[in-house]
Amino acid sequence: IERRGNELDLRHILMTPKISSQDMLQAKEFLQALKTDILDNKITFNEASIDFSSDKETRYNGGVLINPNTNNSFFLIADLENDPALLNEIRTMSPEDITDPIYMKLSNGKEAYRIIKLVDKKDAHVANLKEDYSFLHNYYSQIKQASEMQDWYNENIQKVHLQLFSDY
Repeated sequence: IERRGNELDLRHILMTPKISSQDMLQAKEFLQALKTDILDNKITFNEASIDFSSDKETRYNGGVLINPNTNNSFFLIADLENDPALLNEIRTMSPEDITDPIYMKLSNGKEAYRIIKLVDKKDAHVANLKEDYSFLHNYYSQIKQASEMQDWYNENIQKVHLQLFSDY
């Protein structure tokens, strides 16, 4: 997890077992053992996410969580308020800490456990180019890209014709 200002960059490994209490317990125990192996430098967090995570969105990028609001890996504390278990864990963590397995209910109703690594954590501050160049660059690039897309759309919407057939 990297944090800039009130932002956190989250990386996680998610294990989604078949839903039985025994499977849930095994997933939790496995993630606890995996955390120990990571802390003992037997495997890196990135390698563990590729080898063991069942989360298709983060498995192949080292477990990096992407903030859907910003499309980057930084999270504001406010972004995590809908996940109180995670937020409580993060508040007490230091950079490079890894959580014990945290229970979660997925949007599809399934249950899972995950471990989270906090990459960086920064106190709130007024943004400046020295500390926040990368974040500001990405943020304003996204704004510019959205503006360009909207301009293109407004310019070309009259040129686009759709024809739908009832049997399609």
